[in-house]
Amino acid sequence: CQEENKSSDLFLRYFRRRSKSIEGNEDNFFFRRIEILSFTKCTGVSDDLVVKSCRVCPVLKNLNLGGCKQITNVALICLSIECPKLMELNLFNCSELTDTGIISIAEGCSSLTTINLGWCNKISDKGIISLSTTAVSLMVLDIEGCSALTDISMRNIAENCLLLKRLNMSYNSNFTDISLFNLAAHSHLLTSLQIGKCPQISDEGIGELSDG
Repeated sequence: CQEENKSSDLFLRYFRRRSKSIEGNEDNFFFRRIEILSFTKCTGVSDDLVVKSCRVCPVLKNLNLGGCKQITNVALICLSIECPKLMELNLFNCSELTDTGIISIAEGCSSLTTINLGWCNKISDKGIISLSTTAVSLMVLDIEGCSALTDISMRNIAENCLLLKRLNMSYNSNFTDISLFNLAAHSHLLTSLQIGKCPQISDEGIGELSDG
């Protein structure tokens, strides 16, 4: 809505002004104690603002960039360096991101428990393999609409993310029953699974989950 966009724009101007004025100023704690930061659907947010946010929010634990389509790997690389305590990250529909950014997050933010990569279509199995083998504390994972992913990703997720409780793997024509076989074999803590619009999944795969 227009009112929401107006409020977001006002906040962005304020945040840019404050972050620019305090960057490098150790005496100003306005942002340095912030643990949760959300820019969801703020279409004006760019890498520059995220980089500044990372540098002035060293204890950041939860960052929401959902719908910020200007964000690229540059922002994620900085985030992985400056915010190692990050636990929750929403990158829904950040469609410019690639494996490079995801690998950086995996290596720098190994305490991640929640990550939303929904509709990040440029991410491949390579990025998910890195994430699943490093961020083994993951409990919530959303890869809805990540159309480049295959059963290889799901195998690595199932075998490595043993604490996984919620998984959204909807809208993917590459996932087959093999993905469900792996989940049934390893993901014993899973309580929520979304598999809508996965045309290669059949009764056999669903049956394996039921038996498991």
